Amino acid sequence: MQQSTDPRHIAREIALAYLYQQLISDKNELETQRSSVDAVALQLGFTEDEYDAKLLSAITDDIEKHFAETDEIIKQYAPKRPIDQISLLDLLIMRIAIYEGFILKITPPRVAINEAIELAKHYGNENSAAFVNGVLGSFYDTQKDAPKDDSDKD
Repeated sequence: MQQSTDPRHIAREIALAYLYQQLISDKNELETQRSSVDAVALQLGFTEDEYDAKLLSAITDDIEKHFAETDEIIKQYAPKRPIDQISLLDLLIMRIAIYEGFILKITPPRVAINEAIELAKHYGNENSAAFVNGVLGSFYDTQKDAPKDDSDKD
């Protein structure tokens, strides 16, 4: 697969790697050696001018506070697959898409879903893209017809 040069796509790749690294690291080790997002970007071979730093920061800054919320959505739309049986990469990819497209609403939901599918194709197993597409697509279908909340508009 050809590597994307889109700064927003690269930001999502870095976010995925960063979050994965944080979750698999020993919590005691994290206290003394927590990697910065920029360090992960450099480990992956990306310089700051190659990725959208604003998007990367938006995704990684508070996403962990929303894991329970994103996981409830995933549980609802993948009822036959308990969270603890979903690969960590697939789970993180879906968490990022839900957070970016539906919670923060900084990316159109369809774009967030398409990006998640691309990440799943590249980093997941042979079934990841179809699984991610199924879960996120089902969630999107219920959201696109939901009434819009205009209370937060200027």
